[in-house]
Amino acid sequence: ECPAQVRGRLEHFASRQCMDIEGLGIAVVNQLVARTLVSNYADIYRLTFDNLIGLEKFAEKSANNLLEAIEKSKGNDFWRLLHGLGIPQVGAAAAKDLAKAYGSVARLRDAGVESLIEVEGIGEKTAEGIMAFFQNEANAAIVDDLFRLGMNPVAPEVPEGDDAIFDGMTFVITGTLATMKRSEAKALIESKGGKAAGSVSKKTDYLVAGESAGSKLSKAESLGIPVLSEEGLLALIDSRSGN
Repeated sequence: ECPAQVRGRLEHFASRQCMDIEGLGIAVVNQLVARTLVSNYADIYRLTFDNLIGLEKFAEKSANNLLEAIEKSKGNDFWRLLHGLGIPQVGAAAAKDLAKAYGSVARLRDAGVESLIEVEGIGEKTAEGIMAFFQNEANAAIVDDLFRLGMNPVAPEVPEGDDAIFDGMTFVITGTLATMKRSEAKALIESKGGKAAGSVSKKTDYLVAGESAGSKLSKAESLGIPVLSEEGLLALIDSRSGN
């Protein structure tokens, strides 16, 4: 890979949407790659204080802060690691579905196409891409190194019994909600066993719409998908919980 490709992969891995390593932004990644201190994801976890203190605009405090952020990221949610690895066609939504279905890298690596395509949102092409990623010797070596260096991702808690009131249901959230951020609404839905998808389709059970909902609202209405306000979502939770 050329330096630009390496930088792109590392920036993606460290981004807020993935491993969320505070302080490991574009400028720092550029310096680390230019000085050949990192060339893959595992190298991030080999960095030392002496490596960082020599970087531009790095003092003792900033070096220690970054090392702490790197250490903290070892215990991230499993889906963040999956998203960060850059597996073809595995974005945040697919990573969450895979994390929920398999719970660990070891189980995911052993999964075949037939098993993978049973996961909602994973088609045959994506399943083949996942298998090819882990069968690649270089990728497998980096993943092994990550775990040798202390990576210990947290498997998602799968709601059971009375908590799984949205099990098997798919929601899409659009617009600006009244009191919650969309990320908070997604987390709430997922905590009840539901899936928060990014686009409306025939498989969508409910659209949660706030202000300025836009095209997703129009599509949901054209497909006859029930539309909820934030208040309606909370009322649905109450009713399905027996409150």
